[in-house]
Amino acid sequence: KMQIQPGMEFRTANEEALKLSPPATVVLVDRPVHITVARMWAGLSTLDKVWLCLTLVRDSLLPPSADDLASFIADLKDADAMTAAMTALGSNFPGLVAPLILE
Repeated sequence: KMQIQPGMEFRTANEEALKLSPPATVVLVDRPVHITVARMWAGLSTLDKVWLCLTLVRDSLLPPSADDLASFIADLKDADAMTAAMTALGSNFPGLVAPLILE
């Protein structure tokens, strides 16, 4: 179980930096989104790229109802639901996991 919580990696980095003598300073930065997206795309096989594009087109043509979308967003605020969503993404598109989660 991954137990994903937004910002957890930054909190952990800060806690570890404070343990050092003298305490280190943590600079909260992230890689630009276009680099992450390019690395995610490069991590997919040709078949996975086709499948991802077809999935995105299908889901954009058949959007969820407003109630379903609100419920889904509310569920994602729970760490277990976020973990489940990331696990499902990784099982469907394993090439996305490393650049999106692990890097």
